Amino acid sequence: MAVETSRASFRRFRPDDAGQVKALVDRTVDTCYDPAYPAEARAFFKQHHSCDSVLEDAGRGLTIVAVAGGEVVGTGTLVDGGIRRVFVAPECQGQGVGGGLMDRLEEEAMGLESIELDASLVSLGFYLHRGYQVVRAASIAVAGGKTLDYFVMRKPARSPQAGSDEQIEDRTPASDGE
Repeated sequence: MAVETSRASFRRFRPDDAGQVKALVDRTVDTCYDPAYPAEARAFFKQHHSCDSVLEDAGRGLTIVAVAGGEVVGTGTLVDGGIRRVFVAPECQGQGVGGGLMDRLEEEAMGLESIELDASLVSLGFYLHRGYQVVRAASIAVAGGKTLDYFVMRKPARSPQAGSDEQIEDRTPASDGE
């Protein structure tokens, strides 16, 4: 699928996006998670990110989709103080779609003490680059005696009072104590 990602737009998830989000997750796992994960772990990922799970998380939190050429090319969810299910279409990776999703989700998390997420082996570098730190390595036993390895990561959320340096310099001494 050829998509012009420089024209990707970001919006809130709608329930009728669930099928496209599920297809995006499955395609990304099939394309990008081999050979990092055995087939049993890839099957677990796809089952874990079912349409029902997508809809449930969207109902409990905030899910954002990136759309380009009329197709969902990225998704991410903020729920219970953590970021989940960040996936970008393989042909759109490295083009700012994932960063755009994360910028919006992290903005929504402003005011929380920290943001936590689980990073797959293939996404670890992306999250390290964004300032997340590994809290611990973890794994889930899957079929065939195999494991799905991942990393629990965390970074401080931005404070709602934080602004650009220009805004901080514009503060007058009289407003410092308010």
